[in-house]
Amino acid sequence: MVRENEHLRVTAYNQLGAGIDITLRSDISTNLDFMILDVKCEGSKHPPTCIINIYNQTELGESQEPNYTTDRLASIHLHPGIPTIIMGTGTYTTTYGTAQ
Repeated sequence: MVRENEHLRVTAYNQLGAGIDITLRSDISTNLDFMILDVKCEGSKHPPTCIINIYNQTELGESQEPNYTTDRLASIHLHPGIPTIIMGTGTYTTTYGTAQ
């Protein structure tokens, strides 16, 4: 559930009448920085393809260590027999040193 002062950082669109079934897997996770979707052709007996859309936001915790969305996603247990696509964008902080 999204609280009043929170907002989702990922979204997905589909074309109506495209002949696909899309299920938001909020039973697996309700993280604000990623969404898990099961996608399959209407009426197909094949298993769905899992699409994970992420925004790799860095969040500072109490320890001031960066906590990336990909780290939180790694704790989710997905079915190993279902094809899975992970895609998205993110913000990254890189520190460059100088060569001596």
